[in-house]
Amino acid sequence: MTMEFEDFRKKYEKAQEQAQRVREVGKASWVRELEKMRKKAEDEEANKDALSYLKAGLAKLDHFFSGQ
Repeated sequence: MTMEFEDFRKKYEKAQEQAQRVREVGKASWVRELEKMRKKAEDEEANKDALSYLKAGLAKLDHFFSGQ
């Protein structure tokens, strides 16, 4: 009976360790996804800024050429 309990305890502990590893892998995956989302948001913001800059430059050029 004791041997069966020890076997069960070892299997339980091993399952707990495996579950912990799965949770850690899940956290790492979640962090990677958040990093991708952050990078995408930064890139989109940079694109918006560049587009605004270009639009302002084009408006100045249009004003300059239409004034002559």
